Formats: sequence, C-alpha cells, structure tokens
Amino acid sequence: MARGRKRKTGKRESNGRIQRVAEKDKGTKELQARRNAGIFDETIDTLHHRKIVTNEQADAFQRFSKARNLLYGPPAPKVNALAPMIPGEKAEVPDARLEAAQRDFDNGMDALGKVGGAATASVFHLMMHNEAVGDLSYLTAGLDALQGVFIGGAKKVA
Repeated sequence: MARGRKRKTGKRESNGRIQRVAEKDKGTKELQARRNAGIFDETIDTLHHRKIVTNEQADAFQRFSKARNLLYGPPAPKVNALAPMIPGEKAEVPDARLEAAQRDFDNGMDALGKVGGAATASVFHLMMHNEAVGDLSYLTAGLDALQGVFIGGAKKVA
C-alpha cells in the first residue's frame, strides 16, 4: 500500500511539479459577444488585403456600393466636409448618371436575388456597416454574383 496522499493528476514538468497552463486571453465581454455573434470588423479592403476576396469581387462590390449610395445616399453620416449628405438624402447628379446607377443597382439586386437571402444580407451588411458577418462563404457567394454582373467571369454557384 502506498504511503501518503494520492498523486495529483495532470501534466508534469521535468522536475515533477504539475505544469501551470496559462489561460488564453479571450478579450472583453463585448468583443466575445461580437465574436460569438459572428461579427468581424473588416471592410472590403481588409478582406481583399487578406486575400479572402479577389480584385474582381472587390471592384464589383465597390461599383454596386457606389450605385446604391448615389441613389439612396451614404449609409452613415459623413463627418468631413467632402461628403455633407445626410443618410437617405439623394444627391444632385445628372439624370444619365442616375439612370446608370439605377441600372447597376437593379442588375446587382437581380444577381443577389438568384444567390439567396443570406448572401444578399451579407453583402448589404458589409456595405451598410463595414462589417463582415457570420459565415464568409455567403459573402463570397454574393460577391461572386456581383462579379458576374459587373466584371464577368463569375464562379459557378452551386
């Protein structure tokens, strides 16, 4: 029969002591909540820089976003003097540019409608809030659809 206390379980160092394992810093409660909700602070430029989206996808997104902003105004108030528009306020632009923007926006919406609601919501969330949300495969599917309309050569969506 063994004498003394039972040996504690756990991984041991070479000298026989139990190893101390440092806990991973999980961030603040707000950051954890955003991470758990699947919200990432990433703009289209950041996604492009990290090679999550291609040049063509980023260009198609920018074109769709500019058409939307021209028709409906920017998604959030701009603080600088270069863009003093209020959200929802239409800009004073020539009719030809408005017609082209409306055509681009309608074509983009048709393409996103064919891909599905999750992809459309993902693209709009990125456009309106500058955040990529949840599963990035929905965002890339939506960007592929926009690429097919504006750039050409979209990937086949299953």
